[in-house]
Amino acid sequence: AGDPATALAQLIAAKRNQYHRTGVPDCFATPWHRGLLSALVNSPSRECTAIVSTLEAGGHWIGSKFSLICTDTLHSWFSVYDPQHRRHGPGHLVWFKTLEEGSRRGIRVFDFGEGESDYKAQYGGESYTVFKGVIRRNSLRGRSERVLQSLEWRLGQVGSWRRGGRGKP
Repeated sequence: AGDPATALAQLIAAKRNQYHRTGVPDCFATPWHRGLLSALVNSPSRECTAIVSTLEAGGHWIGSKFSLICTDTLHSWFSVYDPQHRRHGPGHLVWFKTLEEGSRRGIRVFDFGEGESDYKAQYGGESYTVFKGVIRRNSLRGRSERVLQSLEWRLGQVGSWRRGGRGKP
C-alpha cells in the first residue's frame, strides 16, 4: 500500500465489520491489538517488516492483507475483502497478487497461517507443524490466567457447536 497507515485503518474497519456480520469475536475491539499492528507498520526494522497489501479496481477497494516479512518469509496475519465482490474471488486475487509481487521481491516462503482452507491447498506446497504454548509463573495470577483461558476456550467450543460447527462441546 502506498499509505500503510490509511490502508491499515481500512483493513481493520473492514475486518471489524466482517467479525460483526459473522458473529465472530472482534479481536480489534481491544485498543492494544490495533496499536500493535500500527506499531508494526511504523517500525523501521529491516529484519521484520509489516506490510499491508491492497487490491483496488477502478478506484474501489476490493480487499487487503496484513503480513509480516521476516527475511525471505511472508507470514500472513489478516485478510479481508469487500463481500460485494465475492463472486469475483477477491480473496484469491489478493493472495495471487501477493504471491506474484512477493516472488518478484525475493520472498521464498509464504506462510498461510494456521488451519486448513481450500485456498491453502491450492496455493500451498510444503506444510509444517507449528506448536502453540504458554509459559506462566507458578503463582495465583498464573493459575487464574490458565483457568480463564480454559473457560474461554471451552465456551468458544460450545458457541461453535451451537452455530453448527464441527464436534461437540
